[in-house]
Amino acid sequence: MAGIGKFFGGIALAAASLAAACADTSGDPTGSDDTAKVERLATLSPATHGKFLHISDIHFDPFHNDKHLVVQDLPVDQWEQHFDGSASPSSGRHNDSNFALMKSALTEAAKTPGYDFVLYTGDYLSHDFREHAEAKRWVRHPVSKGVKDPIAFAAKTVEFVNLMIEQAFPGKPIVSALGNNDAGCGDYNLRVGGEFLKDIGPEMPTLPQPAKKDFVNSGFYTIDHPTVAGTEFLVLGTFWSHAYPDIGRGCGMPSDNPGDAQKTWLSNQLSTGSGNAILLMHIPPGIDGYGGTAQWQSGFQTAFEAILSKSKRPVLGAFAGHTHMNEIRVFSNSSGPYLSVRVAPSVTTYNGNAPSFTVADYDTATGAMTDYQVYTLRYDSKSGTDAWQAEAKYSASYGAPDFSPAEVQKIANNLQLTNDSTGMRTIYRTQYSGKGQEGARCNWQNAVCAVSFTDPVKFGQCVSRIEKVHPVPGNC
Repeated sequence: MAGIGKFFGGIALAAASLAAACADTSGDPTGSDDTAKVERLATLSPATHGKFLHISDIHFDPFHNDKHLVVQDLPVDQWEQHFDGSASPSSGRHNDSNFALMKSALTEAAKTPGYDFVLYTGDYLSHDFREHAEAKRWVRHPVSKGVKDPIAFAAKTVEFVNLMIEQAFPGKPIVSALGNNDAGCGDYNLRVGGEFLKDIGPEMPTLPQPAKKDFVNSGFYTIDHPTVAGTEFLVLGTFWSHAYPDIGRGCGMPSDNPGDAQKTWLSNQLSTGSGNAILLMHIPPGIDGYGGTAQWQSGFQTAFEAILSKSKRPVLGAFAGHTHMNEIRVFSNSSGPYLSVRVAPSVTTYNGNAPSFTVADYDTATGAMTDYQVYTLRYDSKSGTDAWQAEAKYSASYGAPDFSPAEVQKIANNLQLTNDSTGMRTIYRTQYSGKGQEGARCNWQNAVCAVSFTDPVKFGQCVSRIEKVHPVPGNC
């Protein structure tokens, strides 16, 4: 906690004027007054800002129209010609990204100039990838025939998605985490040191040799920030998930416990390492804002919070995906807020959301994210068709000067008001699924309480307090 507090204490003077100016949250946080405050006071900061792209959960589906049978024996640099980029982008619940949607998202993101690097927070592969590869009949979209080698095909599909990202952003460093679906043995079933990691390790972009070795042998690794000296990304695997390992998916019971190894590694990194740290992961810690259940196994959640609270290194934030929704998180203890988490929305529409990606600003002196803007593919009333559209920036939406834990905690407090007097909850719900309308009709109470409550009891108390004023509709 000392390292985290020291860092944010150091920026307190630069942000003090801004915090004071934005303290009045009685009006509409998207109104011109608050926007002007952010824009005017941003000039007071000495920080120089850069830009990066944050993409998550493409969930590319190579099985559409049985294309897997065509490309499985080809090198990945020959795959693209066999997919139809002119088709309609896939859409709708329980449909993963076809090639056209993936290409559309990357092409649109590339229209914004000036990225310094790209973050990818996992789930390259479509849902039930292993089962499709084995032509199981119970999946939602069964295929006519499986592939020869499901693990090798999973690895090649990850490599193909990475190739598409690299081609869209040539020369830009890419820092990636694997998702729960990114495993040769099936969902929540990554095997450290296994054939899948051995296959993709040498092809993962940006990884230097020591990080590649760690990635293959453990599933987690450390990598220098692409542009900021003295700052590292600590990239986590999904081994702390409540569903790991799902041994029914294939490959049987793992012979080791990578979750414990990852816990020890993170503790060592934050207690003995030097310089700033940024966490990159797929599944965010805390409570699932949709179902209201824990995302991680309780022992690992508790250990994670203890490790972060005692960190001797400044932890500048965390990036995650997995939920497919546009979300934020903040972690606090008795000393106050200490970690802010950006949960990026997905490219896939699998959870009924609109396809999205995030353009973010960061402080080039430290690496800390300062602002972000989400772009979504949704219906445009002017053109009468689906089109990529920009949401309001985080800073303009919430009157926040940065993405520090203290600022995200203020937002959480406003989101959890029963009367939404600041208007922030309406904004959060409208941006939640990317569809330009208030989402999470049946579970928004969970979504706003998950922003800051990680303890199941306190989370439940938050939900109950709000539901007394705003009960869940009877037809949910």
